[in-house]
Amino acid sequence: MTQYLKICPKCGSTNIGDNTINLTISGPTFTPYCKDCNYGLHLDGIFPEIQKTKIKQFQNQLKHKK
Repeated sequence: MTQYLKICPKCGSTNIGDNTINLTISGPTFTPYCKDCNYGLHLDGIFPEIQKTKIKQFQNQLKHKK
């Protein structure tokens, strides 16, 4: 079975956490954020899910864009 992980589009980290942003009648609302660079912490970030075997390739592409 193929395993997918959320990955930070800014730094390439897979260290993604959930931040509680609102407490509503139906319960808390969680939004993901990167624990390494804080991407998504203060706004809604979009975290793609990629195959675990392709993480290094994605991280290398980020390094070449800088």
